Amino acid sequence: MAPNRPPLSHKVTDYLVQFIREEILVPRQIILTDEWNIELAMMFMPQNEFGPHKVDVYEPDIYDDVKVKTYPIAIPLATIQASEEPYLKTIELMYEGLFLYFTAFHKSIHAHFMQDLWEKINFDYLLSLPYPADITEQQYIGD
Repeated sequence: MAPNRPPLSHKVTDYLVQFIREEILVPRQIILTDEWNIELAMMFMPQNEFGPHKVDVYEPDIYDDVKVKTYPIAIPLATIQASEEPYLKTIELMYEGLFLYFTAFHKSIHAHFMQDLWEKINFDYLLSLPYPADITEQQYIGD
C-alpha cells in the first residue's frame, strides 16, 4: 500500500455513491433537492499529532459563491495498515464515515437505519474488484 492511500479501485467509491443515492438520497428526498451541492471528501490520513485516531467527520467548508458545502471525512491509514484484511477494513471505514455524516447532519437518519443498511451492501461485488488495484484503476484526485 502506498503510504498515503489504500490501493483501492475507484469502483468501490462509485458503488458506495450509487448505493447511498438509491438507499438514502432518493427515498428520503435529502440533498437531491437542496439548493446547495454537497460533497463528502474522504481523506486517508496518517496517524500523528494532527492525523485522526478514528474516523471523524468535520463541519463543512462552505463556498457561498458556488453553493457548495464540502464535509471532510478523515479516515486513519494506520487502522487500515494494521488490519489483517486491509481491503475490507477500508470499505468498513469508508462506510463508517458515511454513517457518521448522515447521523450527524441529517437528523432523520438514525444509527439503527445505517446499521441495517450495512447489511444490504453487495460485498460479493466489492470483494470481486481488484485489490490492490493498479494505479490507473485507483483514480484518486490528483492522479
